[in-house]
Amino acid sequence: MAYERYLGDAYLNDAEIQAWCRALAQARPGWVTLTELGPTRGGRPILLLTLGKNDGHQDARPGFWLDGGTHAAEWTGVMAALYAVSQWIQRIDEGDANFILWLTQHTITVLPNVSPDGYEAMIRGEPYLRSTLRPPKTARRAPASTPATSTVTAPPAGCAGVTRRGP
Repeated sequence: MAYERYLGDAYLNDAEIQAWCRALAQARPGWVTLTELGPTRGGRPILLLTLGKNDGHQDARPGFWLDGGTHAAEWTGVMAALYAVSQWIQRIDEGDANFILWLTQHTITVLPNVSPDGYEAMIRGEPYLRSTLRPPKTARRAPASTPATSTVTAPPAGCAGVTRRGP
């Protein structure tokens, strides 16, 4: 896939997001670095884009962080991150001297999709979930010496008085 500007006119699936990020990094090696942070539980890569002059000093410059898709159903955040990156690349391509100077003195780090497994599940139409596809935690038991109940006490004048004991 060749890099094409993302116009924000469609929701991409995870494979398309990955392909777009890879194509961008390959097309603009002087300005964009792609790092694979690791795989998700589902085996999808978590990708990180770094924008800035690739002169070996990116980590020493002040930075700006942008991420999207923290929760599975937050599609617009993922697409907004891609759109922002696309706009910044367009400014470089158009020779925007002020922006290019700024980007030689700063680094922009973008994690477009924090939750690729959950995002992909939502795109495919699976039932709503807020965050990830990780299995639920097993029920925790309170130690025998600790009551596992919550107790509501009478509040002092003007104060709420809820006391919780246990895990």
